[in-house]
Amino acid sequence: MKISREIKSFMNNKSWYYIAVALIFTFAIAVRTFLFISNNSFEDDECRLILTIIDKNIWQVFLPLGDAQSAPPLFLVTAKFLAYIFGYKEYILKFIPFACSIASLFVFYKITTLYFEKNISVLIALLIFVLVRPFMAFSATFKQYSSDVLICLLCLYYLPRLNIALLTLRRTITTAVTISLIPFISLPSVFFIGSWIIQNLVINFKNKNFYKRLTIISLPLLIFMIFYYIFNLLPSKDNLLMFFPKYWDHGFFNISLKSFLTLIKFNLLYNFFPNNLPLFQLLLLAWGIYLSIKDGAAKNTVTKYITLTLSLVLLASLLHLYPFAGRVALYFIPCLIILIVKPLDYYKTKTIAFGLAVLLLALGFYRYNSTYLTKIFDKEFFYAHSPKNLMLILKENFNPKEDVILCNDASASSYLFYSSIQHFETDAVYLIPGCNAQKECILKYLEGLNKDTKIWLYLIKDYSKAEIFPYIFEWLSNKDILYYKKEQDSYLIYFQN
Repeated sequence: MKISREIKSFMNNKSWYYIAVALIFTFAIAVRTFLFISNNSFEDDECRLILTIIDKNIWQVFLPLGDAQSAPPLFLVTAKFLAYIFGYKEYILKFIPFACSIASLFVFYKITTLYFEKNISVLIALLIFVLVRPFMAFSATFKQYSSDVLICLLCLYYLPRLNIALLTLRRTITTAVTISLIPFISLPSVFFIGSWIIQNLVINFKNKNFYKRLTIISLPLLIFMIFYYIFNLLPSKDNLLMFFPKYWDHGFFNISLKSFLTLIKFNLLYNFFPNNLPLFQLLLLAWGIYLSIKDGAAKNTVTKYITLTLSLVLLASLLHLYPFAGRVALYFIPCLIILIVKPLDYYKTKTIAFGLAVLLLALGFYRYNSTYLTKIFDKEFFYAHSPKNLMLILKENFNPKEDVILCNDASASSYLFYSSIQHFETDAVYLIPGCNAQKECILKYLEGLNKDTKIWLYLIKDYSKAEIFPYIFEWLSNKDILYYKKEQDSYLIYFQN
């Protein structure tokens, strides 16, 4: 009885809650720190981005980057500033997404404590957020996706509670400057800003003073975005389509239920991997949206704001303006988590609806288990390639008098960056044509290589939708292999032709 009273007292004073929060934060920070320390090389896409900005000045990063790359200008300015001081080193540039990822944990927690009424809802939402695989992976990847998440979380925290009509002139000007700059740090923030403006229009429709403040805030934003679209976004989109014509087609949907559900299913499977039962997540999501709309009729809630933002996001996808899929949709996953957990928070603990919400959560996220937790501390679970180490081996063993180097297009950026960083120079390097992944074309090129030549194959990565590695390995089967090294999913092969 004494032990029972002690347990009850412990539960009532919320000690268990704060201990659980501390454990979740400790785990999340430990995982992200481990990945930041262990992932000490840039992968192909990171190399591509660095190569596009390395010779550009600060003003040029506001223009199209080329090579199918695009990133917010102020994100790149920050990266160039750090690189100017410390150099283009892995830990320097990866520190930006790492810091943003850590900060996002605290902002998301703060949002859930403001919105959810139950401690258990906060803990479950926070735990799901911590376990989202792309959040962890991009915490140590030099791309803008972690900063997108942070900026959009800050929008979600501040904007729903900011009434334009109540702003002083000084705060109106400050807000105008801030709102105008945010899209240059994170482009998806425009959806949250747009939702905030619409929300304020509804609230202050009959307030004449509101429109003066709205003009001061929205006019600079509109002007900046027009210039940004004409001189950066549109040319960048055309450049991407030139290299990869249908790369983001899976991020758009048309006016059909099947197309829409396919899009949502893709995002749920990608972001909540390895959970493979998206139907239960989708049911919770639809349930959360319904409750948000129901709440919104009576009061202004965070989930009403999220639902409105989701409408803008899906509209952009429907109009083929901005894809909603995979890593470019990562910024909205915190909002989806809040909507998914909402039914759990909405109903009293002893109701059937609460029990159903618990069941759906258990089924939807059943693979966030001990096996998954074990894999999290394996770098190869997140990062598949090893360009840096293989370049070191190539540099040490390359014979400039008789060797040549071949690499495929997906490995070219890794080769260019790491050969430059490691001061490895040779003109005897050639690109294996992609040939639209046509076997006959690739084999014809390989068969045309000079006989009695010693060749290094620097094969770091293959395009998943246009693989050529299988054809290369098939052709190598009757060659004299002098050296073979496989590290993660990357290969360094030396053979006599």
